[in-house]
Amino acid sequence: MQSSLNRGRFSPGTQAFHYRVFLTLNEFKLPFLVGGDCAVDYYTGITPRIQNLDFFVRPDDCQRVLVMLSTIGYPTELSALDWRGRAFSGEHSVNIIFNSPDRRVEVDETWFEHAVEAEILDIPVKFCSPEDLIWSKASNHSIDPLEVLAVGDLLDACSERLDWSRLLHRFGCQWRMLFGHLILFCFVCPTGRRRVPDWVLQALSHQFDAESEEDWKPFYGA
Repeated sequence: MQSSLNRGRFSPGTQAFHYRVFLTLNEFKLPFLVGGDCAVDYYTGITPRIQNLDFFVRPDDCQRVLVMLSTIGYPTELSALDWRGRAFSGEHSVNIIFNSPDRRVEVDETWFEHAVEAEILDIPVKFCSPEDLIWSKASNHSIDPLEVLAVGDLLDACSERLDWSRLLHRFGCQWRMLFGHLILFCFVCPTGRRRVPDWVLQALSHQFDAESEEDWKPFYGA
């Protein structure tokens, strides 16, 4: 598989910016993962909808990354104190992400343990695993409805390679969100029902059946 950066689908200016960021982070051994739409494209072959690149880092590493990018001439900001920083080159930018907007998807060591090694622009990189990418994208569904489509695309492309046990563990108490995405996937994808293991749907269905009206009050404000 190749990323869209390798296939030359970004402008030369954007690609030069991304190349220098990759090179700098590797040179100074700042651990990062490539996520967002670029990673979706890597797994699915679907071109990203935007030209911003998403880097995922541990919370303690975000400031180090921003300082390093600042020292090589790129303006930076901690644009969202609890989950994201950014670096800029003219009209282009990259996101340095360490959590989700709802603060429920913090990047931890297991992201790196399950990362997928690849190359972008002849530079060694690691992509977020499909499980972490689905978890991250699903957590943004209330902010960007297009993330729902991205989750479906990932399920379609990666169902056979997914660690389903880990995916369930990742969602944890947010299992309803995963259940909803899987039901939608089974509905819109002709082969979706065959791609999701029976035991996964059964486990989530049993949890759903076991819930009472009290369990749902936090979701509809009663």
